[in-house]
Amino acid sequence: MLELASAQGRVDGVTLRVFNPIGPGLKEDTLLGRTAALLREASKQGWDEVTLGDLSAHRDFVDVRDVATAVVAAVAAPGPAPRVLNVGSGRAVPARLAVDLLTDVAGYSGRVIEQGAGPARSAAVGWMLADLDRAAATLGWLPTHDLADSVRAVWDDAVGAW
Repeated sequence: MLELASAQGRVDGVTLRVFNPIGPGLKEDTLLGRTAALLREASKQGWDEVTLGDLSAHRDFVDVRDVATAVVAAVAAPGPAPRVLNVGSGRAVPARLAVDLLTDVAGYSGRVIEQGAGPARSAAVGWMLADLDRAAATLGWLPTHDLADSVRAVWDDAVGAW
């Protein structure tokens, strides 16, 4: 609707296409939210392994704090902007890497077992990568938080340290 109204000149709008946001407040229906919950429970129960779905997909994880700065930049941007801008990290990493970073931050020494295909929606797309060129050129925006920093924020929130 926004794209149609913008194209007709009825509103001045831009769509931010946000790739895999991570950070404090992740729900358990996301990979890292579910992993954090499992690791928290594993530490309480003394589990020596947790099971997740397939972790071979590559994802562009972007910190929610970077998403917030992109939104502010889009609101404050002068003049016409492209109708759609990507908001991501600009890096595709294996989901396994993000999970491994989370297990390290959590201090979990058990095994993470991959079993099953994971959610069908995610399994259908093996590789996601945001091209940030237009967001950088139009908004002067680039992300500032790296994956390790974002994963630490996920864990700190999961254990109430945030």
